[in-house]
This record gives sequence, structure tokens and C-alpha cells, in this order.
Amino acid sequence: MSRHGRQIARAFGNQELTEVLSREPAIASFDVASGYYLFLCSDGFISLSDRKYPVQTLACFERIEKGATVEELIAWSAETKRTKHPDDSTIILCRYS
Repeated sequence: MSRHGRQIARAFGNQELTEVLSREPAIASFDVASGYYLFLCSDGFISLSDRKYPVQTLACFERIEKGATVEELIAWSAETKRTKHPDDSTIILCRYS
């Protein structure tokens, strides 16, 4: 087990767990006002378990507001060595205008 806890899906392996775990996705709708953005990322980019999470998030949002692209955000993450494995970072960024 890592210091961040156990990765449940890997711990269970390929066992049949239909009675315990749901495979139905959670679907939600949100209204996003013009000028705002939707930012989704994996824990390979920003991890909630990192003590620096609030600072990292703020720095990331500042870059997005200045027009940073997904490629630039991944490069910034790798340059600042915030991510041990930059190829394990996933980002979805949608800007609404």
C-alpha cells in the first residue's frame, strides 16, 4: 500500500463484484456561464492527497485564466516536477465564450 492509500480497483482485480460495485456512470448536468471554463484532471496532474493541493490548484487556475493550453499545463507540471510521471496526467479543459 502506498502512502496515499490502496487503489481499490487494483486490489480487487478482475473478480466479479456486480453485487457490491455499480458500473453505472454518475451523470450530471451543469450550466456554465459565458466566460467560464470546465477543468477536469487526473490525480497525476493535481492530487487531493498532496499537502500543496490548494497552492497547485490556484497556480493552475491562474495559468488557465491567462490562456494556457492543455499542452502548456502538462509541460508546466513536468517542469515543476509536481508529477512523478507526467505521462500519467490527464486534462480536459473546455472554455465557454
